[in-house]
Amino acid sequence: MNVLVGFGHVVGPQLFAQAPSLGDVWVMDIAINSDTGEPVVIELNPAHNSGLYASQPRIRMQYVHRRIRERTCAS
Repeated sequence: MNVLVGFGHVVGPQLFAQAPSLGDVWVMDIAINSDTGEPVVIELNPAHNSGLYASQPRIRMQYVHRRIRERTCAS
């Protein structure tokens, strides 16, 4: 994990300078290349796309609402 964080700290500012169209806040997906063992950038996205790939927000919100109801009724 530290390798990926360190890599992000090094390349993040460089990529930020090269991708002004992403705005001031964006996310960078990083992985370890299985052939070389080195960290690589997979993609850059605007912050509003952060963590949404293949997610199911309706199911997550149903769970959150259910947990709130359970905790409220238990009190």
